[in-house]
Amino acid sequence: MRLERASILFSIVFLAASVLHGCDGAPPAPIGKDRPAVRQELLRMRSWLDDPAIGTLLPGSLPELRSLKQRLAEESMNPRPEAVAPLRREVLAVLGKLHGGDGSFALGTTHGLDKVFIDEPFSGSFDPALRIALAKNESEGVQLVVIPTGEELKNVSVRLDGRLAGISSRTAFIPGKQVKIDLVGYVDTTTGNRPYKSPRPGWWPDPLLANRTFGVASGEVQPLLVTVTTTPETEPGEYGGTLVASVDGVVKASIPLVVRVFGFALPKRGHFATFALGCGPDKVAGFYGADPDGKIMERFVQEGFRHRMPLVELISGWNWTTAKTPKKADGTYDFDSLDRWLEIFAEGGVTRFPMVIAPRFRRFGGGDYSGEFKQEFGRFIRAYATHLKAKGMFDAAVMYNIDEASNDPDMREWELCKELYRVSRQAAPDLPVVQCLNEYKGIQALAGYADIWDLYFGQYEQSGGAARLAAGDQIMLSVCIWPSEHPNLFIEYPLLDARIMPWIAFRAGATGFEYWEMFTSWKNNRGNRDWWKAGARTSWKLAKPHGDGLLIYPGPAGTPFPSLRLASLRDGIEDYEYLVLLSGKARANAGARALLKEATHSLVSGTTSYERDPTRLLDLRERIGLFLEKE
Repeated sequence: MRLERASILFSIVFLAASVLHGCDGAPPAPIGKDRPAVRQELLRMRSWLDDPAIGTLLPGSLPELRSLKQRLAEESMNPRPEAVAPLRREVLAVLGKLHGGDGSFALGTTHGLDKVFIDEPFSGSFDPALRIALAKNESEGVQLVVIPTGEELKNVSVRLDGRLAGISSRTAFIPGKQVKIDLVGYVDTTTGNRPYKSPRPGWWPDPLLANRTFGVASGEVQPLLVTVTTTPETEPGEYGGTLVASVDGVVKASIPLVVRVFGFALPKRGHFATFALGCGPDKVAGFYGADPDGKIMERFVQEGFRHRMPLVELISGWNWTTAKTPKKADGTYDFDSLDRWLEIFAEGGVTRFPMVIAPRFRRFGGGDYSGEFKQEFGRFIRAYATHLKAKGMFDAAVMYNIDEASNDPDMREWELCKELYRVSRQAAPDLPVVQCLNEYKGIQALAGYADIWDLYFGQYEQSGGAARLAAGDQIMLSVCIWPSEHPNLFIEYPLLDARIMPWIAFRAGATGFEYWEMFTSWKNNRGNRDWWKAGARTSWKLAKPHGDGLLIYPGPAGTPFPSLRLASLRDGIEDYEYLVLLSGKARANAGARALLKEATHSLVSGTTSYERDPTRLLDLRERIGLFLEKE
């Protein structure tokens, strides 16, 4: 399909039907002998054919369309399970022609927050084009789904034909390297108990595998995530290109990719301070066998920045009991080993990082909080703070106090938090101190001994987060295995959970997000480096609970494979910048106030209460983008 067709189709993309998965992230109910489910499936197929764009683009198929729609209507009056499969094959064969196909497969379309299950009937749309809208310096993705109409497909490939050329400007273009196509992989969730209800054990979409030739079994589907990334220099306007689907190297179908770039840019260093703890080089070297020059680790660091979640272990300067840096003969610290990473993080635009993390000796052992320890801890804070100021990076630094400190009789860590707060204040008075607690009463007990409170979404209200904001403190939010209520980042939770968390944070007045780890369950796979070779159904071995602490997978030759959840989280972090820009206009503009109210009172109504239909968020985001472009 030529580029000029993409331009023509841009005006009719909005006419496409959209029948979506349930809002809980689970697939539609199996057909079986359930008559309501059979009727629902028949009506879904009818809705695809009712799309006016179908008749416009396939005028020669109108008699066939009318016949099929009539049969679907008749069958839905007295639904029979055995009628579904043959009718679906006929419908898909017709829809396959929409993109110039030969009837052997169809190209479905759906948004980036849809979990498309490999072994369930596709329930998205059959749009005439894939459409993406985004600002400058942003990434946004949609999904293309290959659906066989009958027999198994082999040796299928999907690629962008060239680049995206300007529709509104003949001189503008987006290079092909800024259009990333990922094969959606699947992990098996059938084993292991979880502290949350899993609606469907089995194969769940998560790892984003490198684009390559693939097969699709009869009765199954294969989604691909198509992500466009713009730069601050990308010209605003409309762009078009073509995605081509081939079998055995022969082009069989194509679909336009139409991109609208808004006339404003998101900042490289955002207003929403984010970081991931853990993610140390020991885990990278442990999985790959070695990483002597840190090149593999550097690739994972860059992947973190691409998703606006810096992996900050490398620039945290304190080990469990001693500094990471050696001392010179004069007693000062040699920061050379940290400087390599500091330069990379400065270039990446790090927004917040713990320059030191207080150890938790009373739970994990390995030391004690002696006077000697406190003195050395304070000396290092003072020295590293001075070094970071010289590097121009101190404004992003924090001291991370004892993590999840407990006042349990065996721990008695709250008083220790106060002592270490005083040590940090004396060493670097202008260094903010972060305190994370999962005993919410500790927030009141430690008031005055932290500047930034790291609170779980599920505990924000009972912790008195609003009161700490009113007192002048800052809030950052986080999720972990507990509390396990929505929103969270488990594989079996909706992708909406990941994307809406920054929206919730904005409503609550929180200015940051922290996640505890991205590499857990790597150690379960150290002898399984080729886990991705198994095809879409990967052989990755999940740790329990599924996906907790796992947002990036280790691919071949040190290649990071992000997850669908991380991509959705990145998109939400970028959405936060839309809300910041919108709030700046709200005082003087009634339209901005109305959109802001919709975001903070309708889409989101609390730290754990929000609209569960992902299309509501996507629609509001696009309307905010259009508004910001005009104002």
